[in-house]
Amino acid sequence: MNRRLGPALLVGAGVFCLVLSLLVLTVAKPRLLKAPTSNAVTTESLGTARVLDGTTQSYSEQTLRLDRILRNVTKGTSDTAVYAEQLRLYPVDSSGKVLLKGGSTADTPFVDGKFVGAKLDNNVVAFDRSTGKGKPGFDGDTYNTTAYTVKLPFGTEKQMNGKPATYDFFDQTSGQAFPITYSGTEKVDGLEVYRFEDTIAPIVIDQQFGELAGTKTGYSNKGRTVLVEPVTGSIVSIVTSPTSSIVNADGSQTVALEVTKPLTPTADTVAALVSDAKDSKSKAHLISFTLPLVLGVLGLLLLVAGLLLPQRRPREDDRDLATAGRNGDPDYVYTDEVYTDEPVRAVDLDKTRQTSVQDLTDPESGPDVTSRRGY
Repeated sequence: MNRRLGPALLVGAGVFCLVLSLLVLTVAKPRLLKAPTSNAVTTESLGTARVLDGTTQSYSEQTLRLDRILRNVTKGTSDTAVYAEQLRLYPVDSSGKVLLKGGSTADTPFVDGKFVGAKLDNNVVAFDRSTGKGKPGFDGDTYNTTAYTVKLPFGTEKQMNGKPATYDFFDQTSGQAFPITYSGTEKVDGLEVYRFEDTIAPIVIDQQFGELAGTKTGYSNKGRTVLVEPVTGSIVSIVTSPTSSIVNADGSQTVALEVTKPLTPTADTVAALVSDAKDSKSKAHLISFTLPLVLGVLGLLLLVAGLLLPQRRPREDDRDLATAGRNGDPDYVYTDEVYTDEPVRAVDLDKTRQTSVQDLTDPESGPDVTSRRGY
């Protein structure tokens, strides 16, 4: 009973593990590999720019700080994430304090409730939690784009159709999407990332420049560099070099801000983003590779063990005692509760028993015979 039940249990367990491995890949993986709906991220970047003073019409070199603030909005669903995004650009001094007009400083970029720099506020982006692509038309979305905004897709590629991979990546300043192209692989704090780059040729945005009535905004970018963790599509760094211009009614342009040293995330910002990306990568790797592999290998081992176990040949000492002595092989035998280690053939044992009975029935043998035979 046990010899038959054991192999069946092993085969059943093996099949169960194989099916579970398949379910993890086909059912659990698509449901679990998604961008979070609850998130709050603030990135800080520093760079240098040539800035126009509107009063004196002269330029000064300033250190600029760019803050990008992302926070989740409760309108998200199981398939769609909705984030509110805010960009703040303002000058700082060498110690990191906010630089105000006249040379004074402040701890925050808000003075008397008014922002001292430039900001893009109250923007909302909706994107697919699985693919990372924007979902225009979703309730509250203000970017209205299908391009990538917060992250690139799970399994970001570096090659497509034999060419460097290209993804449409949204530019918040212009409100438009431009392609970024794979340009290499590198490591940041031990994390492997793909580098994507692009430039944006000068364009005119149909919106007023600041508070200057009758003007439009000119925009270009000398280069955007986006570092992406490819397994999860998490962005760990965006380096950018924008230029903004005042476009007058006659079409003439005056540069208002030109980044001369790219706006680059601070070391603390990169460290935090890399740490989050490593955690996300570990979870994605567990779901998409480690767990299915372990279950698959375990299932195969159990299945093979269950199929081979019934074919095990019995050991020599497992033979039935009833077959002892066959083929002329001597064996140990029991003779009426007396164990002897001398080889005795079955036929000899019968003769011995017959002789014993005759002796018992022989009146001339006397009572001593019984004791001699061991009865």
